[in-house]
Amino acid sequence: MSGENKHPVILSFDCAMNGCAVGVYDHAGNRVLASLSEEMTSGQAERLVPMIEQVLKQGKKQYTDLEAVAVTNGPGAFTGIRIGIAAAKALALTLEIPAIGISTFDAVLQSSLQSRPAKSYKSYLIILETKRSDFYVRKYDADLVPVHAGACLAAEQVSNLITEEKTVLIGDAVKRFMQESNRKPEAFECIDIKLCDPVAIAKQASIQVEQPENIIEIAPAYFRAPDVSTPKTPERYFYNKA
Repeated sequence: MSGENKHPVILSFDCAMNGCAVGVYDHAGNRVLASLSEEMTSGQAERLVPMIEQVLKQGKKQYTDLEAVAVTNGPGAFTGIRIGIAAAKALALTLEIPAIGISTFDAVLQSSLQSRPAKSYKSYLIILETKRSDFYVRKYDADLVPVHAGACLAAEQVSNLITEEKTVLIGDAVKRFMQESNRKPEAFECIDIKLCDPVAIAKQASIQVEQPENIIEIAPAYFRAPDVSTPKTPERYFYNKA
């Protein structure tokens, strides 16, 4: 980080899920300066920069006011992850500020807590869309600590992770999981989230901004190999534990 850039403002965005979500957050004052979300199945590369410029204008900030940039680094849509990380790295290099990667799992969990009152759950199960037959999954305990690194699992394997009565299911693939596993919707609280809240991403990043020695180089967390072929039994890869 440049020694002259002390502005407590974080630009955050998500392209890994079902569109683009961008926000500007003053973490020193815990204030949302501006945010914008758009659902889309394609076109993130064309929309991201205009959306960034729009929220900066609405928040009355300039690029030079930024202290850090944060982005979801997966799992999620391969193209969206690459678009987001490339934009974050370009801004960080130009402005000489950190680029911080936030797990999509963490961002979805925190997004669900942003607009809802805290409740007492035994566990939280994040279930995200792979656009295939399986699911991206990570489980958290009652204290919001990950139980495992995250995995790409079939519906039956996801069901095996639901061991507590008071488990909340969160993500954009919850509905599909409930249908494929023949679970009764009334047995669980289900929270459908299509896009990450950029404020939730920024708040996660602010923890690292306050501890710059812990910031590591941003890298994608794909959680499986890209669809470059159609083998009968596709292998699963875990690129990192983020």
